[in-house]
Amino acid sequence: MLKNYLKIALRNLRRNKLYSFINIAGLAVGVTCFLILLLFIWNELSYDSFNKDASNIYRVFVKAYFDGHDASNAKTPGVLGPVLKQKYPDVQAYTRIGYHGMYTFRYNDNVFNESSVYTADSSFFKIFTLKFLEGNPQTALTRPNTMVITESMAKKYFGNREPLGKILKVVKGHIEGTGFKKADEDAGSQGFLITGVIRDFPENSHFRCGFLVSMSTYKVDRYWLGSNFTTYIKLKKGTSSQAFEKKLAKITKDYVVPAARSHGISMSKFRSEGNLYRFELEPMTSIYLRSQRKYGIDPNT
Repeated sequence: MLKNYLKIALRNLRRNKLYSFINIAGLAVGVTCFLILLLFIWNELSYDSFNKDASNIYRVFVKAYFDGHDASNAKTPGVLGPVLKQKYPDVQAYTRIGYHGMYTFRYNDNVFNESSVYTADSSFFKIFTLKFLEGNPQTALTRPNTMVITESMAKKYFGNREPLGKILKVVKGHIEGTGFKKADEDAGSQGFLITGVIRDFPENSHFRCGFLVSMSTYKVDRYWLGSNFTTYIKLKKGTSSQAFEKKLAKITKDYVVPAARSHGISMSKFRSEGNLYRFELEPMTSIYLRSQRKYGIDPNT
């Protein structure tokens, strides 16, 4: 029976070659487009899911309205992360990322201008799950003037030579306006000791860079009205993000309001005029697809 059906089908194909070609080609194109679209959607939805406990990781952002305009953004005061970790046991870990500005690095005859230089806390690798090729993630960013670089940057500067323990000389750097103050007169001026090499950030990460400099290299402003750092927190399993978000209102009341008052800003008047300023949480896995926060580290979809 099946054999007869096949014979009939082949006979019809031979008799109507053009019609058969159009149908088969159309079906092939349709299936191909469907598969490509399916792969694209799967990739978009996979962003940041490679991080361990990604469902418990959040970016803290500022929800704000000033003079009828949405002023919300993903940059927060540098002091926010440490205070959250200190005050709330629900916070398992935090890290801050600061843009370090354009740098010119040199190793022997290799000199390059780099724009993907960021500063991060030593706890960075408790938030972002990245494979270490060399070095220890627990200690790589604990000391001042240390740096972790990606595999591609290691090849760029050192080729096949061992990068660990080498120093990238600083030819030119810039930190003004970034929320940093030099920890001492020569902080970073001599160069950065490479204490770790990691694989390049996955393509499905909302944040990617080539260099991570230890946060302890610089003094961070303790200014509560500043907005220079991207702050991430990892909540302990079982912690409700909605319940924790309500605790952030106390941070605003205890720290931001007094800071505003010291500058002659009345928060009661500020709110009576329809303005708003508060901290909220944004799930890490939703940043790439759904975030519209200004001043994010990398552009979203």
